[in-house]
Amino acid sequence: MEEDPLQILEKLLHLKSVVLGHRSFVGRKMVCSKGGFPQSPSSRGGRIPSSIGKLIHLRYLSLHMGWATHVPSSLRNLKLLIYLRISSRERVHLPSIFKEMVELRFLRLPTFIDYKTKLELGNLVNLECLGGFRPEYGSITDFLRLKRLRTLRLYLKGRYTSEVLASSLCELRNLEDLTLIDENNESDGAYDVDFLWSFIHLRHLDTYDKAS
Repeated sequence: MEEDPLQILEKLLHLKSVVLGHRSFVGRKMVCSKGGFPQSPSSRGGRIPSSIGKLIHLRYLSLHMGWATHVPSSLRNLKLLIYLRISSRERVHLPSIFKEMVELRFLRLPTFIDYKTKLELGNLVNLECLGGFRPEYGSITDFLRLKRLRTLRLYLKGRYTSEVLASSLCELRNLEDLTLIDENNESDGAYDVDFLWSFIHLRHLDTYDKAS
């Protein structure tokens, strides 16, 4: 008999950590075989069940979505999350879920995000590690409030002058690990990184051109 693991997880009232692997998601359902092992994904697309938003005591959630493309808006109910990682093999529709996740320390965004997505991260004032951020899906000025960031992995596409980057990242005085990925075409030229001198605690810096 197939059953949705989330229906089981909902009964674990004190559950604080969950890792959902990509083999747990099949089309529009998350199912397990009768032997308890997740079935292999056989179709693309689909949504994560909205019932995941009932796991309100979660502190750690690693969501490997497989071919699923939609994160439910109910995820915003997980206000106690400290750690959140979302990944998918497809482009992900990511609704506005982060505004009240003020306890987040670690956030890893999906590699591929729906073009209509507009992230609001300015309220994540306790965030210490952010990976996979692309300014075209949010606002680079949100970093003015993320003063506790120690690790940042930032994808850049479009023309950002040294002045714009400096003014947007100037409050990240605790930054220790910075990765800048340039997604522009080679003909657009390289970014001016003169602003990096202000990160006095920086220990690791990685900059590279994704197109090369």
